[in-house]
Parts: sequence; structure tokens; C-alpha cells
Amino acid sequence: MTRWRYIAQAIPSGEFLDWELPLSNVEITRTLSGPGRLTGTIPIHLSRLDAVLRPWGTAIWAEADGYIRGGGILMPWTLDGQRAEIDCMGISGYPQRMPWTGSTQARLNVDPLDMVRLIWSHLQDQENGDLGVQVDATKSTVRIGTAEYWTDAKGNVVKPADPKKLPEGWTHHEAEPFPLEWWSTHDLGRVIDDLAVQTPFDYLEHTSWSGNSLRHRLQLGFPTIGSRREDLRFALGENVSVTPTLDADDDDYASDVLALGAGEGKAMVNTTLHRSGASGLRRVHVYTDKTARSKTALSNSARRELSWLVGKPRMHVVNVIDHPHARLGSFDVGDEIFVSGHTGWVALDRWARIVEMVTEPDNADQMTLTLVEV
Repeated sequence: MTRWRYIAQAIPSGEFLDWELPLSNVEITRTLSGPGRLTGTIPIHLSRLDAVLRPWGTAIWAEADGYIRGGGILMPWTLDGQRAEIDCMGISGYPQRMPWTGSTQARLNVDPLDMVRLIWSHLQDQENGDLGVQVDATKSTVRIGTAEYWTDAKGNVVKPADPKKLPEGWTHHEAEPFPLEWWSTHDLGRVIDDLAVQTPFDYLEHTSWSGNSLRHRLQLGFPTIGSRREDLRFALGENVSVTPTLDADDDDYASDVLALGAGEGKAMVNTTLHRSGASGLRRVHVYTDKTARSKTALSNSARRELSWLVGKPRMHVVNVIDHPHARLGSFDVGDEIFVSGHTGWVALDRWARIVEMVTEPDNADQMTLTLVEV
């Protein structure tokens, strides 16, 4: 039987404060490209409670069979009768709502992943800011922070012989450096998340034992983390314990896309696309890709977006149990797994990517997964 324990650690010093916190009603969430979560309750009559449970000064880690399964930085807790409600944010959430306080940056033609490393280095170089997070050295092929450039009448990037005498229909685009500024950059977590969407890349936090101390790693994956798992499956009636709901939001349908690329104002790269065969009312989705410097590049990415917006009801959450077809622990966020079965008269039979996993140690033979169909 799996033995769970909950460990309290002072941060940023790393001193261990308690090896057996009496947490109950625990939920552990593992999230792709976002901070994980640990929630639970603890009796408030315990001595040393204030000394151990210090918001932003304590981290709590859930360990099972010698492995760290989740946890993070303790947020301000609340009282409910004789219990304290505990909420811990994963270490990748530390940059959230943190401003840039270093020297002004205006980078050109830089790898977005280098900017992620720069942000983390800046945060951890400050007094009492070092969590010991090691950020992967992964590189991408994308570059942000554009120097000035020109486009012809068809939207192709060109270089004029004389920038002061442009042919008719040609447009000059001003340089757009990538900025980190104390007066405007006030949420470094949002900067990282915006870069993750625009590049795109994934990130995932890991905490593990390294001798008698804990090691934190921020994994970076370009363009994604995870793989398509042909060896596993989720099937209704086998390891999917509850028939999943299929639904769609109002914004999940569009017949057309207005796509906006690099540049500002009237000089912005732009194009419109229409889905062939679309019936019903015209609905236009506004799509932005500031890395696209030509209509061709913008059209390619916008076309993928439009192909998704068909209003089809999709899976979002499934409950799975431990089963030979997909043992709990054999998959992780980022992996794509085939889901089969019928819900009502609709056949699922589709691939879905795991973007979040929720574990309850009191019910460790099952798991709730948040999915994105692919």
C-alpha cells in the first residue's frame, strides 16, 4: 500500500520544518504550462502551526513511496471552524505578478526560451528570491523582437535598394524590440505564459530528491512536451469510470478568421480566411500571431486555427482508474492518448492530450484528467 506523507520546508532557506504534517482531504494537481497545486486541510489546534505554516515562507510537498508527487509554495490560508484550509502553488507560479526590476531590456531577434531563462535568473538573483529552480537549456527556432523591415504590395518581406525611396505599395515596418521594463512589465508570469502560447512551447515543473535536499527543475519543451502513446488507451467501460460530458463554448465556432501578424496600426500584417463549405451565419474569429511577418506565414497558422473552430462538442474531463491499458503513473501531462467508447449516440474514438491531472491520495487508484482533443 502506498504511504503518503506531507513535508513542510522553509523557503528560500530549504530547512525542513516538519516531516509528517497531518493533512487530510488532499488534492494534488499537475498542470502542463502552469503551476501545479496542492490543497488540503489541517487541524488548527496543533502547536507550532504559525511557525510551520508561513505563507510565502513555507513549501509543502507530498511524497509517496520516496517520490515527490506534487506541492509548492504555501499561499495565505483560511480558517474553517477548527480546520485551516491549505493551498500551495507549484514553483513555476513564482513569477506570477512579479515585476521586472532589472535594467531595461529591448532585445532583437532573441529566442523566447532565452527570455524565460533571463526572467528566472533575474528573479532568483534577488535577495530571498532563490528557489533553486534550474531551467532547461532547450532552444527553439523562433525569434522575437523584430528589427525594422519592409514588405511589398503582396505582403512579402523584401529589402529595398533605397529605404528612402520605396516602390508603390511597399511598406516600412518599425523595429519592435522585445521589452522588459520596470515601468511596464509588472507580471513576469504572464510574460512567460504569453511567450509559451505565441512561440509555442510547453513548460513543466519537477521536484525530486537529490540526496537529502530537494531539486527543482523547470522543463522546457519546444514545441511541446509529451508524446503520442500508441501503447495506452482510455476506454469507457474499462478504465474510464464516468461517461465524459461533451460540450462546446460559444467561441468554438467561426466561419472566417481575421488574422493579425507583426507590425502596428495600418502597417500590421493581416489577412482574412474563409472555411470552404461553412454554412449558417458568418462568424469571424480574431486571431493574433505577432511572430508572423508575412501573409504566407500568417495564413498558415490562421488556417490551423480556423480548422479547429467548427463548433463540435468535445471532451474536457475524464475520470480514469488504474488498469492494465493505462496504469496510473505510466502517462504524464503532455501525452496524447486515444479515448474510445460511446457517450449517447456519439462515438468518442479520438486522440486527446492530457493538460492536467488531479490525484487524491485517499483515492489513489483513480485520477481526474483534463484533456484537449488533438
